[in-house]
Amino acid sequence: MEWLVKTLLKYARLESNVVEYHKEKILLNETIEESISPLLIKAKEKKQTLTFSQSKEVYFEHDRKWISEAVSNIIKNAIEHTDINGNIEVELEETPVTVRISIKDNGEGIEESEIKKYLIGFIKERTQLIQLV
Repeated sequence: MEWLVKTLLKYARLESNVVEYHKEKILLNETIEESISPLLIKAKEKKQTLTFSQSKEVYFEHDRKWISEAVSNIIKNAIEHTDINGNIEVELEETPVTVRISIKDNGEGIEESEIKKYLIGFIKERTQLIQLV
């Protein structure tokens, strides 16, 4: 119950633009690795494979806390809705105009309309284009 209240308060602050973002140009790779690391145990408990592939180091101006939370939320959902022995793949790639974080699994999937629930506010303000797929 406490988690739910904190989450609702957090979303309310995000929606009212009260949240301060602490952006810095740092390695997005590290932020994603920090998001994945605590979830490896949950995936292992379900005999799932959770992998992170990256072609190169990606320096990107972002708020480590908020991006990490958005990525964690999606991965937690993937773990929960992917069967035993399933696969979850996180990929980071940079193109000349975007940075793409791709999270794929062989679970039941998320309706496109539901994805916004996991991301609202996390990537609301941006100085560069980032895509979460």
